[in-house]
Amino acid sequence: MAFFTVSTTFHIFTWVTACLLFFVLLFKNEHPRPLQLTLHSFYALIIISGTLLVLEAMNYGYFLQYATKFFVGALLIIAMELCLHKKRTQQSTRTLLMIMTALFLVIAWLGFTLPMGYAF
Repeated sequence: MAFFTVSTTFHIFTWVTACLLFFVLLFKNEHPRPLQLTLHSFYALIIISGTLLVLEAMNYGYFLQYATKFFVGALLIIAMELCLHKKRTQQSTRTLLMIMTALFLVIAWLGFTLPMGYAF
C-alpha cells in the first residue's frame, strides 16, 4: 500500500486516464461496453488512492482540506457518470459539463495549494 501514499503520482495518473476515457466515451457515437467498464475500474482506483491519500493527510494536519478535496472529487466522478448517462439517453449534457468544469477547477486549486501535491 505504500505505492499509493508515497507520492500522488499514481492518483494523478488514474485521474488523467479516467478523463481521457471519459472524453473518448463522450464524443464517440456508440458506447463500447469494454471502455465503460475500464472507466469504472479507474473510478475505483481513484477512490482507493484518494482515500489512502486523505488518510496520509492526517500526518500533515490538513485533514479537513483533503477531505473536502475527496468529497469534491467524488462529486466530479458522479457528474462524469451522469453526463455519460445523459448522452446515452440523448439528453443535453451542457449543464453537467459546466458543473464538471467548476468542480475540476476547485479540485485543481486545492491540489496546487495543499502540501502533498507537486510544486510547480
